[in-house]
Amino acid sequence: MTASLRTIRTIPLRLRSTPFDELRVTGLEVRGEVYLRKSDFERLNGERERKGCRICESAQRRFGRVRHARPALTAKRRLSFFAYQLAIDEGDGSAPTTQWDALERLRSFGLPVNPYVRLAATLDEVIEYCTNSERERDSLDYEIDGVVVKVNDFSQQERLGVVARDPRWAIAFKFKPREARTKLVDIAIPSDAPERSTPAPF
Repeated sequence: MTASLRTIRTIPLRLRSTPFDELRVTGLEVRGEVYLRKSDFERLNGERERKGCRICESAQRRFGRVRHARPALTAKRRLSFFAYQLAIDEGDGSAPTTQWDALERLRSFGLPVNPYVRLAATLDEVIEYCTNSERERDSLDYEIDGVVVKVNDFSQQERLGVVARDPRWAIAFKFKPREARTKLVDIAIPSDAPERSTPAPF
């Protein structure tokens, strides 16, 4: 998996700054998400269609996986990456104390952070951001089905704790499901299809 992740161009092979030297860091852990942009998904489907292959409906299900993909195949898919969590083991007490500080630190390292993250001071600002995100979801170059709201202060996150691996300090605001109508025009049964026996009545 590491070899595949190294082919994703948005993940730098070297950090821009040197936290290990400047901050006496003894450990650094970055978490994030690999995704496929809509534009790259359309490009891949276009290539499959020109080759006579079946096009895919789901970007993440077909192209967004890297766990079992070969590095060359991952590179061809042009996957992207957003970092969203940082954990630093430091002896001088300069580790980030808030989620926002952690995101700023990730940016300083040269790691890509979603440009649409926002710091909200009130619950009304959170609701407004969630509402605007749902309205503008189609303008993004990637698919989303909601946004994640997190408590900013790490000390408050620790006090809230985790239940069954689910943090109490983070919640997903899910968008309304998309709805569409379709019309069934015809049902074609192949002539060589085996006949089904009629089930016996009870």
